[in-house]
Amino acid sequence: MEIRELLPSEKERINDIAEYEELIFGDGGIGRWTIMPFVRYGKVYVLLENEEIVSVAEIMRTFDTKDAYIYGFFTKEKFSRKGYGSVLLNFIINEMEKSGIEAVTLTVDPENEKAVNLYLKHGFEKAELLTEEYGENEDRLYMRLELA
Repeated sequence: MEIRELLPSEKERINDIAEYEELIFGDGGIGRWTIMPFVRYGKVYVLLENEEIVSVAEIMRTFDTKDAYIYGFFTKEKFSRKGYGSVLLNFIINEMEKSGIEAVTLTVDPENEKAVNLYLKHGFEKAELLTEEYGENEDRLYMRLELA
């Protein structure tokens, strides 16, 4: 198992991530047009098993605080419930602490109990329900983990 930051030169992996996100998130996936700026100007971490993408996290920073925002986070279904998501999330939290980040935030579908429970397990707190965040009937649960 290997976790590392994705590089702009890894076009095939970038395309694989965009395709998988479209499959699981539909229009809410990061897409090819958006993922490259994340790779170049944010952080995209991949957890690999035998060079296969297992889990991915896309992260951006805020301008007005020392917060990091997990924009996207997934583990491929065939690797689900094997602890890979926890491994990647622990890695991200440690990396953000080392980078001087004071809090990690994210939004998640409030009906996605598996994801909500993963974040709660890692110390995130439910901060606010954002109604119609992504349009009609697209509520999100805003969660926050204080690091400092």
